[in-house]
Formats: sequence, structure tokens, C-alpha cells
Amino acid sequence: MSAVKVVLVELLALFVDDWTFTAAIMSWLVVATLVLPRFLPDSSWGGPALFLGSALVLAYSTWRRARPPP
Repeated sequence: MSAVKVVLVELLALFVDDWTFTAAIMSWLVVATLVLPRFLPDSSWGGPALFLGSALVLAYSTWRRARPPP
């Protein structure tokens, strides 16, 4: 059973390099889908809000990875 777990972890690592980035993108998608429609004045704002949030997550992730290690 341990070998199966190791294989699955390695297979998942092929697709996901930064777990924090993945979690942030998934969280933003949930927020944009469930919360934003209640607060946006019109449904046409959904696309730009989704793009802006995704761009901010990407910019933060890039900035965090570009910093020199402590």
C-alpha cells in the first residue's frame, strides 16, 4: 500500500509544483463563484473580477518565489 501512495504522490507532483499557488487559485475560484455574484452590481463584472483576482494571485506567487531565501 505504501508503494501505491508513493506513486500517487509522485504523479500528482508532476502536475502541481507550488501547493500554495494551487490552493490560492482554487480558493479564489470558489470565492468568485459563490460570493462575488452577491456583491457585484451587474453580472458583466464577473469576468473582470475573476481575471483580476487570478492575476493578483499569480503576481503574489511570482513575487514570493522571486525573493531570495532567508
